[in-house]
Amino acid sequence: MRYLYEHTLEKPIEILALADELYVIANEQTLGHSFDQQFSEGTEDLLWLALELGVGTKYLHVDRGQLGNLDVSLKARGVPARVAARRSKRLAFTQQLREIRLSNDYGSSGLWNEEGKMIGYDLLDLPFPLVRRIAAWQRDFDDTVTPPDKGCDQWWERHEEEAVEIAQALQVAVGSQVAVKLYYLDAWVTVGQIVHTKGDQS
Repeated sequence: MRYLYEHTLEKPIEILALADELYVIANEQTLGHSFDQQFSEGTEDLLWLALELGVGTKYLHVDRGQLGNLDVSLKARGVPARVAARRSKRLAFTQQLREIRLSNDYGSSGLWNEEGKMIGYDLLDLPFPLVRRIAAWQRDFDDTVTPPDKGCDQWWERHEEEAVEIAQALQVAVGSQVAVKLYYLDAWVTVGQIVHTKGDQS
């Protein structure tokens, strides 16, 4: 369970990537039958994205009653258009990248540009199941490499195999204009080259 503060809502995809369910609980009584539930824009966007991406989502009133028409309320507030505009920005950002590097670092997204700067999930236009997979792979690293557990050889082998599979899926998602690379044999190498090399070795 994780409680969210307002400043964390600036990264809704990052939040939802590791969420099984999302609950928003009112702290005040909503007056009348207005579509305005007194959400902040960040909360509205998070709720709409959760509905759109298929994350289990509920809004509860102070009396524990559930809002049954959450999507209607958000549409009436113009939230879908705002979320769509942000997706257009993610798409534009993704298309201008030259490469994406897939590599673990503690507490990171696991994604980096060619200059070694981390790329957050909320900057990229990627299929949500793939974002979830990357986030789970990164979280597995975070949960394993911290003392006292450093992971066994079998764990590292499985983790690296997963990295190659994720990189292949990422390459398909971003298209041929963006090179997806992994650190392999002391250099950043495209996933296509790695798969080809491993095929020659087998």
